[in-house]
Parts: sequence; structure tokens; C-alpha cells
Amino acid sequence: MGGARTAFLRNPGPGSVLERELQQDYYDWLSQGPLYGAVAAEVSDRSHGRVDILVRIGNVSFSVECKRELKDASADGLRAYLGQAAVYTNTSAALGILLVLDLTTPPTGAPDLFSSIWVEQVQREREEEPRHIVVARLPGNAPAPSATRTPAFPALLFEDEYTDLFVSRFRRHGVTVKYERDRAARDIGIHLTAPGSLDLSDVRVWFQLKGPSMIDQVSEVFPEELVEGFEVNDDVDRLGCRIPPS
Repeated sequence: MGGARTAFLRNPGPGSVLERELQQDYYDWLSQGPLYGAVAAEVSDRSHGRVDILVRIGNVSFSVECKRELKDASADGLRAYLGQAAVYTNTSAALGILLVLDLTTPPTGAPDLFSSIWVEQVQREREEEPRHIVVARLPGNAPAPSATRTPAFPALLFEDEYTDLFVSRFRRHGVTVKYERDRAARDIGIHLTAPGSLDLSDVRVWFQLKGPSMIDQVSEVFPEELVEGFEVNDDVDRLGCRIPPS
């Protein structure tokens, strides 16, 4: 990938890329394809705000909100932008796109395409149906292939690599909770919703995420009677485990 237009994708240095560069590139790309006559940029008076890119197809329209992320580009971290993206769907289809330039790409390289596109639901008060936001995370500041480092053994990176997957599994069942400082030997918690409802219950469940090589540390956190007989599923990628019935 080369040329001045896409220079913002190639390691220009932290914080030096602005949202407008991503917005301009995406607008230019849409304008050169089948939607060339259906796209507009910087559209005002859209839910009392200004939309980065608006796509009109007949009587239906949807917006594209462009952001850059310098700190937390995980699925959970990007949820902070869903509210704004959902607002722009108020007067048309309950669909929007959140396009995020990820400037947190590690030296080991960016996530693959299939891990960087997903759909979020935004259920707002006094609405019967949720808004749907397509989230697309575009890697920036990515190292050149020759400079990409080999990741450490996957088991040692379990907490970093699998927290996003863990959170996504539980997203429909509650709200994630984390300690600001890790002093309690608890990586992440789920504040569960009431059965069949979006209202939060009184139940919070805490988890300590470990890879198979770290399973011995479970005994340091939980009572011995709870750890006895614990088995780790061979398919660690699926975040599965078997606990024999009591």
C-alpha cells in the first residue's frame, strides 16, 4: 500500500494522524465506486450535529462516523463511540458505520480482517428496537512486514489476546467491570443483567484469565475445594473449560 493518500496508514508516529485523513480517504474511495453519486461529506443538521460521511440510497440514508483511537482499540474500548454513531440513525435506517483508525497496533502486527469488523447493537431507552452499528477497525502505525515481531508463546499472551473474545462472549449477558488498579487478582468482572431483561441484576461474577501454563496459579486465588478436579479444555482458543459436577 503506497502513495501519499494512504501515507497515514504507515507508521507516521503516534498522534500525528488526524481523523480527517481517514475520512477523506474513505470518502474518495466511495466516490470512485458504484456509490459515487450517493455520498456526501460533512453533512450538517443531522440530529443536531454534523455527519462525517452520509450515504443516500433512494429515500434511505446511513452515516459513517470516523474516529482515531490512541489508547484502547479493543471492542470494549470502542464502545465509547457507539452513542454518537447511533444518534445519526434517528431519522432514517437504524444502521450506521463506525470507522476507526487504530493507532495502537503492537509490534507483533495488526489483527486480521475478520477480527476487525463486527456489528454492535445499541439499545436506547424508550425504543423497542436496537440501532445496529457496523464497527470497522483499520490498522494504522502498523510495522512493515520485515519489522513485525514474532508473538510470544500464545499461552503467555492469553490475558492480552483473549480478553476481547471473552468480553464479546458475555456482552449480551451483562456489563463488564474492571478494577482501576489490579490489586485484587481479578482481571475482569461481568455485572449480569436480569433474565430476559436489559436491567442489571444484583449479581456480579469475577474472572481471572489465564493460559494453560498458568493454571497452577488458580489455587492462589480460589479455595482448594473449588480448584480440585478442574480441567482445561484442549481448545483454549474457544475459552472453554470443563468443571466436573459436584
